[in-house]
Amino acid sequence: MGTQTVNTMSGNHIQSVASRDASVDLLPDTGPPADWGGGQEAPPAPSGPKIGRYLSALNRFKWLIVLFVLIGAGGGYAATRFIAPEYEVESNVILKMQTGTSGGTASGPIQAPELLAASGWKDLLRSYRIADPVVIDLALFVSPANSADSSLFNSFRVEQQRLIPGTYVLAVNGSNYVLSLKPGVEVERGALGDSIGRTRGFQWQPDARRLSGKKEVEFHVQTPREASNNLIRRLDMQLAEDSPYLFLKLTGDDANRTAATLNAWVDRFVSEATALKKSRVTSLATILEGQREFAADKLAAAEQALVSFRTNVVTLPNERQSIQPGIEMTTVPVIDKYFQQKSELAAIQRDRQALQRVAEQSRANGEISREAVLSIPSVTTDPAAVNLRNALNEEIERENKLRKARESYTEINKEVTIPLAELNQFRREVVPRLVNAYLAQLQIKENMLSSLIAVGSRELQAIPGRTVEELRLGRQVDVSAE
Repeated sequence: MGTQTVNTMSGNHIQSVASRDASVDLLPDTGPPADWGGGQEAPPAPSGPKIGRYLSALNRFKWLIVLFVLIGAGGGYAATRFIAPEYEVESNVILKMQTGTSGGTASGPIQAPELLAASGWKDLLRSYRIADPVVIDLALFVSPANSADSSLFNSFRVEQQRLIPGTYVLAVNGSNYVLSLKPGVEVERGALGDSIGRTRGFQWQPDARRLSGKKEVEFHVQTPREASNNLIRRLDMQLAEDSPYLFLKLTGDDANRTAATLNAWVDRFVSEATALKKSRVTSLATILEGQREFAADKLAAAEQALVSFRTNVVTLPNERQSIQPGIEMTTVPVIDKYFQQKSELAAIQRDRQALQRVAEQSRANGEISREAVLSIPSVTTDPAAVNLRNALNEEIERENKLRKARESYTEINKEVTIPLAELNQFRREVVPRLVNAYLAQLQIKENMLSSLIAVGSRELQAIPGRTVEELRLGRQVDVSAE
């Protein structure tokens, strides 16, 4: 066995096995020579990863890999089990709409000023006036430990004066329940379908069918104001300067409940802002209406004072302006006619009173003074006094005839006595009768002129009112045109 046999074949040496293995190990790990195999080309060197090496590495570190996988899986499970997910919902509100005018200013009628500044909108959104109704309507003051039990608390309400906050456990045993304050302090027990937690300030009566199949329902109750504070802290707002958009962002551990909360919050905010805007506009409208009524009363009083003044002085003579050379002054024909009639009436009244005094004196003296009658202007110019003037002329002729008769005859002669008796009779009967007749004519004319003047006076007194009314309507047209 220790000897080696050496054979010779065709000039080639066949080495022993041990020697062949040693020689093979000494050969480099390269391809065959280029002239090997009768001058054919050598095959290409193998390329790509060597899977064997990778498998060998995996096999070498397999326990370390398994350890890391277990650690990652445990961490993921712990994260999903003990770390609550946080959801984020967003919304935006348009605070005001521009009318297209430059600078955002309105050029129309009087409008209410801006309701709130940028900080004011944020304060309103964070106010309890908005948050409290949302918390109460959505029962956000109660939080079930299991989100699957949320539907049980849709009708959950509290009596804030009697509410005792805390974490409660509702244990269901068949058709009965036991309400306990965690950890294990029994508060109340009763039958399902009854009101639960009345002694703790709860207003809650869940349907017994919805509690069937449940063993325990754990939930936490806080005051609505505490829930409002927590909700306000979770709300984030962004309002850029001079921007009409208010961006809202709310975070929570329940996607549906958080979205419903933000929607209710925005609806409440829009409702309150609309109410405030309406109240502001109504208040402004009331103030403006009061100012308008006050101004209208003052204007009406001023117009009435002007009408009264012009009504009182329109029938009185006024000083006319001097007419400058080359300028013709024109007046209303109605006014000229009125003052002409009034002047004529004054003259007739003056003459009538003078003639009436003469007639009264004649009753005392027995005869009328011809000179006094003829001194009255109407007697000498009025065509209606022609009979009186003729009678006075006839009286003069009778006097002249009697004077001539006395120059030739004595007082007892019939040539004197007869004309004297006729003259006296003429003076006592004819002249007074004609004077009274003319006085009646003057009275008739005076009454007629008084009626005409009264009608003209009413017409003139209506002119100022019509003038002021025309001016008022003109102002209304001007204001409407503005």
